[in-house]
Amino acid sequence: LCLLYVTSPTIAQYTNFNQLSKSINSEKSQTNFVQINDTLAYFTEFGLIDQNYQAQVFSALKVNGFWKREKKIDFGDFFSTTNISIDEKNNDIYFTACDESSVCKIAIKRNNTVNILENKFINTKNNNTQPHVCVYSNKKILYFVSDRPEGYGKNDIWFSMIDAVGNFGKPINAGPKINSKHNEVTPFYNKHEGVLYFSSDRNTSIGGFDIFRATGHTNLWRA
Repeated sequence: LCLLYVTSPTIAQYTNFNQLSKSINSEKSQTNFVQINDTLAYFTEFGLIDQNYQAQVFSALKVNGFWKREKKIDFGDFFSTTNISIDEKNNDIYFTACDESSVCKIAIKRNNTVNILENKFINTKNNNTQPHVCVYSNKKILYFVSDRPEGYGKNDIWFSMIDAVGNFGKPINAGPKINSKHNEVTPFYNKHEGVLYFSSDRNTSIGGFDIFRATGHTNLWRA
């Protein structure tokens, strides 16, 4: 698995796909390329580290039109870190932090301080992963993935409303138009389209995980 960079000069022209350089791609797996601005991006790399399969987040800089691997991001002593999402308003970095037993929680890096998100309703004893922070109708929302038992299937997409002072509301399931008895993962809300993109291995997929989309917000969707 390697990273591809998408360029689209105009809406009328076709989209170009270019494989990123060997400075980014390697014999390991690279995913979750998140571009912050014209010159800064982050991505996740998976592979063997000291005989353990782990994930780490790296930064990348665009130099003379090409993306160049910069450095590993220090997220503390977590075994694996992945799935970053940037809060555009205050530059908080949300990410998945996993221990050696592959138990994963949502964590946040704020002002160079890293902590597991202190919300017992979000970070339950189950796995809670793949945070995505976005804004809808001037309201900040955290979408994430969890295998907690109150869902419709294995992994479901949930969301939590974030108030003006940063308090997280009790998580709400995104509903049966998004979730199924199978796995729904990797939520990404495009605020310009009002569309949630996600992956699922439900029965209607062509094979394995397919990408789906739904128009709407929170738990009000039109498939």
